[in-house]
Amino acid sequence: VERVYLRYAHRRLDFDLRKPKYKTRSMEGSKISIIGLGESQSMLSLDLHMKTDLDNEIQKILKSYKVDIPVKQKGEVVGLDLKMDIPLKKSKDTKKPTQKPTIFLNVDLKQSDVWYNNIKLPLKKGLVKFDNTQKNNIIVEATLRKGMLVIGKTKLPVLGGKVHYSKNKVILDDVHVKETWYEGKVSGSIDLKTKKCKLSLKAKHITLGDKKKFLVLKNKTLPFTLAYGKNVRIDIPSLELKITQKSKELWIEVKKLEKLKPYL
Repeated sequence: VERVYLRYAHRRLDFDLRKPKYKTRSMEGSKISIIGLGESQSMLSLDLHMKTDLDNEIQKILKSYKVDIPVKQKGEVVGLDLKMDIPLKKSKDTKKPTQKPTIFLNVDLKQSDVWYNNIKLPLKKGLVKFDNTQKNNIIVEATLRKGMLVIGKTKLPVLGGKVHYSKNKVILDDVHVKETWYEGKVSGSIDLKTKKCKLSLKAKHITLGDKKKFLVLKNKTLPFTLAYGKNVRIDIPSLELKITQKSKELWIEVKKLEKLKPYL
């Protein structure tokens, strides 16, 4: 901080920070106050703002305040807003326990690549919200750009779509996927704990074969499951089809050939 100005009025002490920084990162607009000076419920109020990458250094700072955001980001700097109210005195009244700190965090994500555990998203923009007063304390809303969506070892080239994170699940909403041999929109959920996905593909087309196509599907909705633990396994019940990827080998199992006959 280059300079600090103090203002006191009505049992409130404000710290006016001039050119605040954390290392080389600007914290312009940040404010610190002590509210209720001399009272039993005095409070330290932090209103912090930063333009930064959501990197390991920032994660360490957030975790020191017990804010665990399962998001890693690389790309344009984000706008980070952290508001905290921290009680300065412990209550001596057993009937009125000391109030717990309240923590609110907003992270405004710009164009970048973002990781949730084993999931990578090509992001156009997004918002991360943390509120420790709520049971479901972390919510992420994101809009995808053209790039590669990665689920474990499975890579899907995407053109756009929406993604939502809550309660350890990632929800895909009309994510537009396109490759030379398929195109469509994927919706459904990804469970980060079990590493299993329940998805549905609204296929514009799926074609297999080089010059001579031996499988052609058009305008068909295909519910499927995807497990992405040690190996990748895709099950498509409506076609009685199972695809398994182990290391560099790809296995395709067709249980009932008559399910595929209309598309051969």
